Amino acid sequence: MPERWDVIVVGGGTAGLSAAKSASSEGGKVLLLEMSARIGTTAQLGSLVSSDFKSLGKKPVVQRLRKIELYAPHGELSVNYDRAVVVDQRRLDEHLAADVAEHGGEIWLNAPVRDLLVKDGVVVGVRIEAGGWSENIEGEVIIDATGARGEMSSLFLRHVVKRYWNQDFLAFSNEYLMANVKDGK
Repeated sequence: MPERWDVIVVGGGTAGLSAAKSASSEGGKVLLLEMSARIGTTAQLGSLVSSDFKSLGKKPVVQRLRKIELYAPHGELSVNYDRAVVVDQRRLDEHLAADVAEHGGEIWLNAPVRDLLVKDGVVVGVRIEAGGWSENIEGEVIIDATGARGEMSSLFLRHVVKRYWNQDFLAFSNEYLMANVKDGK
């Protein structure tokens, strides 16, 4: 195990897996930390994804679209559109995880991140903790892909910005925030 990682991704959902896949495929020493016993979603969901999504593979694809039809109380819309596919979310997440591992990235399950390591106002790593065990892990770039749904989510928002999600107004979030990224890389 490297003493210091190039990229640490916190959260093993689709956003975290996508970030880890991108970083590992570019040659970075990548560590993805997931607090639960499995990566990805626990529910079998379908998602709409652009068919231009590189390296999607055929396994996650459930159906290719030819037309999108939207129905609402005040109108309907039908558009011919052949640049999207419906994917099985679990299979997509498994596919992304396999790509992370194939490119040398590591995925740790049952590794809940409890805090960020901050030195001189800069995020330099994370602290994982389970039971009586804890470990500090340092990295150059830390990606918070924990989402917005639980007590352990949105590390940067809670610890750096000192704000919390207003659950009353929260619908969903698939964003991730990054620290220590320079020159648009």
